[in-house]
Amino acid sequence: MSIDRGGDNVFADLCFAVVDSHKLKAEAVSRMIATMRDRRLTQVRAARMVGLRQPDISRLVRGQFRDISAARIMRAHPPWPRRRYQSATAG
Repeated sequence: MSIDRGGDNVFADLCFAVVDSHKLKAEAVSRMIATMRDRRLTQVRAARMVGLRQPDISRLVRGQFRDISAARIMRAHPPWPRRRYQSATAG
């Protein structure tokens, strides 16, 4: 068995038809999951914050976003409130 090194886009490596859309959605969902984890948000709370339903958030978290458009995911992403972090080196 041989192993080939993949590229930067796993969806292109797997020959998905809509490569850029899948990558865009995966990156947006990954950021959303990280934000939920960092802020200890439940799916219900996260859904209310971004204007989606909890079942939609659940599907996104499980990687089932094929039937949700990239535009819908991206519209949901910007409303995440931003936190300000102080630099550890700031004095």
